[in-house]
Amino acid sequence: MIETRVHPLKVAPVDLLNALHEQPGFFMLESSMPHPQRGRYTFIGYHPFFVAEGYDVLAFERLQKRYDLYQGEKSALTPFPAGIAGFLSYDFGLKFENVKSRHGLHAGVPGFSFGFYDRVITIDHVEKKLIITSTGWPETKSLPQQKRATARIQEVEAVLAAVRQPLGGIKTSSFSTATDSTRTMARPMSNFTQSGYCNAVQKVLDYIKKGDIYQANVAQEFSYTLPHPINAAQLYTVLRDFSPSCFGGFWNGGRFQIVSSSPEMFLTLQDGVVKTRPMKGTRPRGENPEQDRRNHEELQHDSKEQAELLMVTDLERNDLGRVCDFGSIKVEQIREIEEYRTVYQATATVSGQLAPRKNAFDVIEYCFPSGSITGCPKIRSMEIIDELERSARGIYTGALGYISFSGDMAFNVLIRTMLISGQNVSFHAGSGIVADSHPEREYEETLVKTQALRESLRSLL
Repeated sequence: MIETRVHPLKVAPVDLLNALHEQPGFFMLESSMPHPQRGRYTFIGYHPFFVAEGYDVLAFERLQKRYDLYQGEKSALTPFPAGIAGFLSYDFGLKFENVKSRHGLHAGVPGFSFGFYDRVITIDHVEKKLIITSTGWPETKSLPQQKRATARIQEVEAVLAAVRQPLGGIKTSSFSTATDSTRTMARPMSNFTQSGYCNAVQKVLDYIKKGDIYQANVAQEFSYTLPHPINAAQLYTVLRDFSPSCFGGFWNGGRFQIVSSSPEMFLTLQDGVVKTRPMKGTRPRGENPEQDRRNHEELQHDSKEQAELLMVTDLERNDLGRVCDFGSIKVEQIREIEEYRTVYQATATVSGQLAPRKNAFDVIEYCFPSGSITGCPKIRSMEIIDELERSARGIYTGALGYISFSGDMAFNVLIRTMLISGQNVSFHAGSGIVADSHPEREYEETLVKTQALRESLRSLL
């Protein structure tokens, strides 16, 4: 059973963020850069009826067993009428491949966290509709289930009636404003110096010359300690304006929040078709039209960037081959240059038909973490990353998304993403290293990738 109410779209996602972000288990999986296919929907939920967190593979198996209790039907109006939403950390992904880590898990962040949502708000940016759906779970008897579903939808309709902001607005008065003291005291710290990062890149190049790997992604972590907590919802609102994306999101984990403007889709499963869209190759947007055109052309024709994406595309084909029908894997798009406000990105698209008796959890287990942020061969690259990076990655290059109770799913790759915990804000950026990489250029690429994050935070300090 899915009870559904459809309303004309008269509020924006940020209006609902403003009204609901402090609610337990609040999430928003947002397409702030609407696109007919990639950015059609925004999903919002809060007050899950169950929350599952874990640190090992056995806990992930228990999550699936709990999920299996609530298998449900599809909706004609939204791909996510109800289900689980949450994230997996990169460090947790090491456990799927039995890669030992000297860092362990990131302090304060579980390996995974998922809420069970019987009610989801869907914004359809194409049809300009707001859709509220509820299954009434965990009630199982017909009448209590129906009553709960109706009540849960009415709760949202009361929120909608109370939202008075114009489309696209946000009540900034409801957020705290940083002081001059904050601006003075906030200092970004990296766990690498420039020379230290370049040395790490050189070590990757040495491994490539020895034949250990073809490619690896090495990241540095930037962190800020502020004199008082920052409002994560306000930071997200600013970031989405600086850097709109098709796969952004906000997650309220209580003791921490995730703020993401990710441009990269990790995995989708829709009607039995699995897709992944690895992203490799970055150039900054130019300061004028001519420079912008040159940067686009440079990325388009750069042989190093072409080779990097080709290797990752082949890796993703292999990963999908572990869960898809033999012969069904195809490269739908070998290389596409996508435009974002601060960068150009090169992306490929790979798809396959899910094999019988496989499901979304199998796809995650065999494909996570994404090869676009590890390297190839995947396992050896992950070992080298653990050796060279200075700390656990945590949410960085993990995944945020949902699995519908109908079995479909969608997850991003958590890049261009901040972790907020009270007074502490941190984010990572990495660069894919291949045989003809130059250490200084790879270091500069990490700064390009964090431009929107740094500017967003600076605007509030």
